[in-house]
Amino acid sequence: MNKLTKRFVHFHSESSLPLRPLHENFFSQRTQRNTFFLTVLVMLAVFISSCQTKKHIQKETNQTIPLDTLKSVNVVANTKYKGIETKYFDLLHMKLSVIPDWHLRQLDGTAILTLTPHAYPHDILLLDAKDFIIHNIELVDKKGDSISRLAYNYDKKLLQIQLPQGINHPAHWMPGDTFQVKIAYTARPENLLKDSIIPNNDEQGLYFINPDGTDSAVPRELWSQGETQHNSCWFPTIDAPDQKMTQEISITVDTGMTTLSNGILEYSELNGNGTKTDHWALYKPHSVYLAMIAVGHYVEIIDKWRDSIPVNYYVEPEYAPYAKMVFCHTPDMIEFYSRLLKYDFPWPKYSQVVVRDFTSGAMENTTAVTMYDALQHDDRANLDETDEDVISHELFHHWFGDLVTCKSWSNLALNESFAQFAEKLWTAHAYGKDEADIMFKMDLDAYLAEAAYKKGTIIEHYYNDPEELFDKTRYEKGALVINMLRHYLGDEVFFKALHNYLVSNAYKCVQLSDLQKAMEEASGKDLSWFFDEWFTKPGHPILEIRQQYDSANQKLYVYVDQTQLDEKTPVYKIPTEIDIYQQNGPIKKEQIWLNHEKDTFSFHLSAPPLLVNFDAEKIILCHKTDIRPVRQWYYQYYNSTLLIDRYEALKALSRSYVTLSIDSSVKLWSTALHDASWYIRKNAINFLRNQNKEIIDAVLPAIEQMAKSDKKSAVRSNALMFLEETEGAKSNQISLNALKDSSYYVVSVAIRNIFKNTPSKDSAELVKTMTVFDKYRSVEVLTSVADIYAKYADAGKMMFFKNMSARLKGGYMNAYLLDYLQFLNRMDTRVIQQNQKFILSLDHLIRSDWERGSYQYFLNSLAKNLSDRNDPVSNQLSDVFKEKAKDVQKGK
Repeated sequence: MNKLTKRFVHFHSESSLPLRPLHENFFSQRTQRNTFFLTVLVMLAVFISSCQTKKHIQKETNQTIPLDTLKSVNVVANTKYKGIETKYFDLLHMKLSVIPDWHLRQLDGTAILTLTPHAYPHDILLLDAKDFIIHNIELVDKKGDSISRLAYNYDKKLLQIQLPQGINHPAHWMPGDTFQVKIAYTARPENLLKDSIIPNNDEQGLYFINPDGTDSAVPRELWSQGETQHNSCWFPTIDAPDQKMTQEISITVDTGMTTLSNGILEYSELNGNGTKTDHWALYKPHSVYLAMIAVGHYVEIIDKWRDSIPVNYYVEPEYAPYAKMVFCHTPDMIEFYSRLLKYDFPWPKYSQVVVRDFTSGAMENTTAVTMYDALQHDDRANLDETDEDVISHELFHHWFGDLVTCKSWSNLALNESFAQFAEKLWTAHAYGKDEADIMFKMDLDAYLAEAAYKKGTIIEHYYNDPEELFDKTRYEKGALVINMLRHYLGDEVFFKALHNYLVSNAYKCVQLSDLQKAMEEASGKDLSWFFDEWFTKPGHPILEIRQQYDSANQKLYVYVDQTQLDEKTPVYKIPTEIDIYQQNGPIKKEQIWLNHEKDTFSFHLSAPPLLVNFDAEKIILCHKTDIRPVRQWYYQYYNSTLLIDRYEALKALSRSYVTLSIDSSVKLWSTALHDASWYIRKNAINFLRNQNKEIIDAVLPAIEQMAKSDKKSAVRSNALMFLEETEGAKSNQISLNALKDSSYYVVSVAIRNIFKNTPSKDSAELVKTMTVFDKYRSVEVLTSVADIYAKYADAGKMMFFKNMSARLKGGYMNAYLLDYLQFLNRMDTRVIQQNQKFILSLDHLIRSDWERGSYQYFLNSLAKNLSDRNDPVSNQLSDVFKEKAKDVQKGK
């Protein structure tokens, strides 16, 4: 799964993006306005996580410069050990027939489950089935014909079925005996929260989008989301990751609609009443949580891999012209991963469908991946974000996650860490090592930020709900650890081990010991120390690196201290490299091992080093303080080949207490602003915020040119923000010109800049200028425009806010509600009354507890504004919105 609500909100402090859910540039410009709103939402939250981040910058009188050190705080939860669930039955095959009831938002289904006792005889079958209406349960033969009705008990969560006499035993069904149970039922996914079966909408399992078709701006859709244990919200099953089954799913819908499910569409039949039934089948076993359906008015874009495997993309008609642009690399990715793993893509087809209001970023349903709606975008949006990381992540799961699956949620990292790691494999292959290194650095930054308040183990047996596991420990940290293992073993051995792991465990479920076994067999090494400290212990190394040159003895000493010590985090055993740049000779490359709380390494050197570069390949997952002279950082920027080395040098040299001559500083920052890497150029602008006016003035012309013509939109938008911060209204002309930029992100930043520097007396002209953007597809641009309309526009822009609601994607609802609230609070009561139905319908956008709290705050604040007007109509409306807020809180 790709994190949005779970995997999602992948904020990176120095990302290229525009990231989902908010462009980092937006976040920095909206901070003041959102602070109050977010504070209120935190107060509304069901649970609050407390965190404490401590950064220490160590000043040295001899002008040494450390990188930041982040101290971690343990979070202790009252949880019980979670192991592998006891398996009583094996679910072998599911034959499912479903008919959506769009009006009632229910699903009428018939499931025929083929099962066998796993190890011991049984006469009771327990199935997961959440809040169903059970119509009938029968034992049936292989043709589906009834043998006998079965007695059952049902508590709205577990279905307990009394089995009749077994085949080979009068009282029980024995291992090896197979039988079929047929269950007729109605699933009611939208009752689950109201009936307290699930804690939030994210676990609903099945979602009707605009089911009545009343919102012309939103497509009518139905889609499922099974991970972790949510498919039992729409069909009866044994909802555990170690249950692997084959399946057939038949879906009956209107003839004008398109369906998608796992496997191949075997046939479609017309029913003569305006409906059709599509029959999908997957005859290779996969885990229950990977079963899916999607229904909508999609356009199917046809592609293929190796002329034999269908590779298709399903999108809304508006985005059909752009689907090949967005997904075009999919066949190349399949080929790349197949060759790299020496294991061909193991499934009969590969489809990707984009749905509205998805609860996550994406989901690796076998052969039928579900994507959130940010992957529906046009050519201009593609300049800012291609989402290839999401596409490659879900594809790689078809080996690591679908073919070989975690045996328990405790072992989730065996799915997610590998998919997160594989994003970088594709990026390095397609775009070069620098781009992959940027992604690894983003992972490190994201993990360390979370580790400041939450430290867990990659393989985690202590949790309350498996949903808690979708965090940066299982994704980002896991990917970094796998990359360290790859570096230690070398590519040849590492990928041989992955191949053997897949071959040995194909269509099976695994735990950490299976991965360790594959790595040890391929390498011949004992890797217990590595798997123990990185996978089963919390935290990470916090390193302090110092150096000293002894001229009398011509010795260089490098001191490395591990300062992370607590009762749970170990002293790490770490292999790494030090590159020593000599004055008279080649770079001296030294292999070392960290083994102790304090390690000292000495090297013969005839003269003081030009640079001592610890962890030369920048592989170690750690937080480090690298204390060294200024001249070494300066030398590092100009002489190191790694992008991350140049970045770290610039970051160190940007410190306020660094003393460089004006000429040296201007040269450094001018060079950085013209660096070959967009990431360096973008962050050079960020670091310049710490410099004095003389230096900034010297490089300002270069930044102005970058705002106009840098080839990377993330750099252009960052340059625009810097110019506004530095020059204020003087930068308006550049921002006005940027309104014509090809990038939506650049346009959105330009709009915000202009908004900040336009006096209130010119507000009418500003609103008029913005009208050209009213029908843009980009939610980033629309959000910037909404800020202006919230403050200045009249009731004529009501339709803008209605139309914008249909363009929202993950993470933007909070900002939208804030702007819409400010807009409505300025409107006459009559205008609000006319739009009452729309305001009350916004709950269909809720996909998380956070958004639920946002909408409650919106309704209660609007009610307060109306009650303060103190007239009968306003008071009546106020009461309506208060009642709606109460219903929202209850999940109604």
